[in-house]
Amino acid sequence: MKIFITGHDGFIGSHLCPYLESQGHELIRLEGDIRDFRFYFRKPDMIIHMAAMTSVPKSLNDPELYYDVNVNGAKNIFNWAESWRIPIINFSSSNAVAWWVNPYAITKKIAEEIVPEQSVTIRPYNVWPGRDDMLIAKLKRGDVKVINGNHYRDWIHIDDFCEGILKVVENYYELEGQTIDFGSGTTVSVLEFAKSMGWEGEINYGPTPTEREVTKADSTIIEKLLGRKLKNPNNNGLQD
Repeated sequence: MKIFITGHDGFIGSHLCPYLESQGHELIRLEGDIRDFRFYFRKPDMIIHMAAMTSVPKSLNDPELYYDVNVNGAKNIFNWAESWRIPIINFSSSNAVAWWVNPYAITKKIAEEIVPEQSVTIRPYNVWPGRDDMLIAKLKRGDVKVINGNHYRDWIHIDDFCEGILKVVENYYELEGQTIDFGSGTTVSVLEFAKSMGWEGEINYGPTPTEREVTKADSTIIEKLLGRKLKNPNNNGLQD
């Protein structure tokens, strides 16, 4: 299958692209800014749209930029998909569940609302090990000074994530129109997880109005697609 993909150079994309190619798919990578995208001269069999601004704290400082990239940029891809009726897998975010809490979440929820009807929407939860600016890498570097003791997160390993996307590609027409959580369905205490890595620092139990205290995926569909439970940091360690 010939797949047009955006966001190929991010953490997920850098793992997903070679994985899909190893499974026999041909990828056309978008080079450049999605806000400048115009209709591509070749019609692919499918689009995977991942490109986005993703940092919650940064979205608080520059909500206009986040709207421009995550909504206006997405519209360029969506318009192309809709005009040619190209199946599209749209990457949203677990933040869209509580879309009102920060600008990033708002933009991902809007994108969910305007995506063409011939689509499958993916809501990734915390993908681990994750980017260099995310929790696990920061804990390894000793860059985390304060952790909120009320925070619980649902993680999905990048290997499970890539295999899950492959299953969505292969079963697209059975899943069309659905929104699928990509998470393990298990909540892990951020504090206890950090302690398991040897972290010692300040513990804060204060409110965090711009992010949820607890995230937990509905793992029903992803587990059915994979035919098994997903691993999480608590029961698999960090060797992976």
